[in-house]
Amino acid sequence: MAYYYRGILYWFDGELDNARACFRSAQIMDGDAENKSYASDYVLLDYLDGLATARLGGDGSDALKRAEAEARMTKPPEYDLKANVLFFVEFGNGPLKYATGQYGEERMQGRAYALGELVQALLEKHGSRFRVAAVVADMFNGRWIVRIESSRGNLSLTIPRDLVDDVLDSGQASEVAKMKVIIRAGVSKAGEPSR
Repeated sequence: MAYYYRGILYWFDGELDNARACFRSAQIMDGDAENKSYASDYVLLDYLDGLATARLGGDGSDALKRAEAEARMTKPPEYDLKANVLFFVEFGNGPLKYATGQYGEERMQGRAYALGELVQALLEKHGSRFRVAAVVADMFNGRWIVRIESSRGNLSLTIPRDLVDDVLDSGQASEVAKMKVIIRAGVSKAGEPSR
């Protein structure tokens, strides 16, 4: 799909040769479909390849024939080289792609577990009365929420997603230090002495 959209963008910019190259690249990608049940059957790619070729002064009839042969519902219209407007309209559900698990939950669970262990290790420096009870990913607001139980009650730490990503991915001392500041501030608000 990326080549299809790039082709449309090139077309908008008046670069029909680059648009045609993108449509052809998309056809190659579609032709290498994993299960081969829908390989090389994207009608619009053939149609636009032929239309771009015809607009560039070439013969796009082979591409039009391929598009007509693959069309299931209606045949695409004949090329009208005098027309100066194209509408690209999309509707319906898009394809579903899964990171790991249907909603990327396996990756998120792994990161939540790693964050919980890291925060617990940093909390243990404040004494054994702290325990990480839950880690919640609030990606819509770009943050993680770590719920902590202590002898004086429960508290929640809000840690920015970017900081968590930096700490978990690189482990740089400067990023870990920023996380320590957030933990110290949360512990202090809970009425526990900060160390």
